[in-house]
Amino acid sequence: MKTKLSMLAVLAAISAPAAAGTIDLGVASNYNAFIFGDYATNGNSTAGALAIGGNANINGHSIGNNKSNYYGAVIGGDLGGTPWGGSANGNLWVGGTNNKGSNYTVSGHVDTASTVSAPVDFAAAKTYLTSLSSGLAGVSATGTYAAQDQWNPTSKVFTGSGASVEFFSLNASEFSSFNNLAFSSIAAGTTLIFNVAGSSATLGWQWQSLGSNYNVLFNFYEATSVTLQNASLYANILAVDATINGSGNLYGTVVGNTWNNAFTLGNGGFTTAETALFAGVTAAVPEPHDYALLLAGLGVIGLTATRRKRILARS
Repeated sequence: MKTKLSMLAVLAAISAPAAAGTIDLGVASNYNAFIFGDYATNGNSTAGALAIGGNANINGHSIGNNKSNYYGAVIGGDLGGTPWGGSANGNLWVGGTNNKGSNYTVSGHVDTASTVSAPVDFAAAKTYLTSLSSGLAGVSATGTYAAQDQWNPTSKVFTGSGASVEFFSLNASEFSSFNNLAFSSIAAGTTLIFNVAGSSATLGWQWQSLGSNYNVLFNFYEATSVTLQNASLYANILAVDATINGSGNLYGTVVGNTWNNAFTLGNGGFTTAETALFAGVTAAVPEPHDYALLLAGLGVIGLTATRRKRILARS
């Protein structure tokens, strides 16, 4: 009986929807970049893993897979464009044609759709992340921002309410006029949600003043283009309909539609946060490989229970 209850508890834990008030990037949190369409980059590196729904062109690009995902990269379309070399730590899954050049090294093996089912359900993930973005955008601002003073109108001070999760509402058109940015009444470790309106946004050097002090998510809920302009940011980007452009360093997770840039993605990611201001979104379906691990674990539980019954029967 106890074994059955344990199995049911494990199943409930992995299949339960996200609780109301939970801000969670879901399956995307396992990756440095979670892109629904095509991904193209020349050189640079990714500290974590990549999830790409379309084709991947990764010339001279290295994938560190620092969270030890089973797949260092999941590529829904074709893999190509590797004549300059590069490397991937772990295994790769390629849904289309595997045109990996001989100069590109993979520490593990390459699986294809003909032998292994897709490890990521990109359609389900997009539904979830789109709902997350829309839900966050609907939360009223808890924090404010204003000019530093009359002599420094472009230097902005962001002031929080003292909550553990702060929401700020901005328009991307304002970004170009921002100069120095400062943050007031916001404790270290606070989750900052920047809901940004506008079809095109550029994150420049000004935002570097965020440092690594906060758990930051830029929610570009209307954007079709997001550009990192030679900046080094500790932040996460949620832009489900946008092409991600530019160059620089970003320590966190980027969710976008397509990718065409020279980013270096470093260690980092969004930490799940709880707030009563947000209604929550039903969690995305776990990766099929997670289910495989679950089933394996349940098999071990079942085997242990069977052995225990046999021992009791003999005694």
